[in-house]
Amino acid sequence: MASIQVPMVSAKFYTQPLLNAGLAAVNDVIKTYGKTIETISRLTGVIEEVIYSFIWVESGGDRWATTGRFGRPLSNFVGLMQIDASASITAIFLANKMGLLTPDLSKYLVGFLGQKTLDCILTMKNQSLPNCRPLITQKQLIDSPELNILCGSIYIMVLSKRYIENGTIRLDKVIVAYNRGINVESRVFPMQNLSPEQVYSQVLKSNMTTQNAKITQVYISKIVGPSGMLTALINPQKLSYA
Repeated sequence: MASIQVPMVSAKFYTQPLLNAGLAAVNDVIKTYGKTIETISRLTGVIEEVIYSFIWVESGGDRWATTGRFGRPLSNFVGLMQIDASASITAIFLANKMGLLTPDLSKYLVGFLGQKTLDCILTMKNQSLPNCRPLITQKQLIDSPELNILCGSIYIMVLSKRYIENGTIRLDKVIVAYNRGINVESRVFPMQNLSPEQVYSQVLKSNMTTQNAKITQVYISKIVGPSGMLTALINPQKLSYA
């Protein structure tokens, strides 16, 4: 089983008051969605602390959030995990293609999407949007925070399997791909053979815009830095504040 190690980079982002505010927000998410996230963690293999960390950075725990990764109002990226319909469909399609869509996870998805929608996704010839209907909609991802968390977690599951190196999940790379798209390496930022510190520093030299590169760089430190949310949740003795 692959392990998770934090901190992964030396860059600090949060001060102690900011991190404490974040932990308080995460506790509110736990109170509201803890049982759902426990189930989704069991079905996807993504540990709860990772899910909570992404929720905090993506939305601050606001289920109605409509701005996020690209800082635009009325973005397609919505809800707790700031995921859109296209990414949700792609994540489910790839999970199935990679053999990660277990019968239990499929059954759980059917409870949200219905069998017809899931069958449509699973019979796609590639990860482009299918011609069949119905599809996952932005409205569904806003109206159902549970579906939003589920789709975001499946996306993280797929990326986590892609970026296992020497028995460790390279969460720095998972963060880059979650933040900038599953095809980020072929489009703007190849990460092969880069260490976590190199990913953190060299993202600024990628083909992303300067603004997007800085957002992604900060995202890494917000989760897996010495003052990052995931560090606070699973390895608090290693905390070091900005």
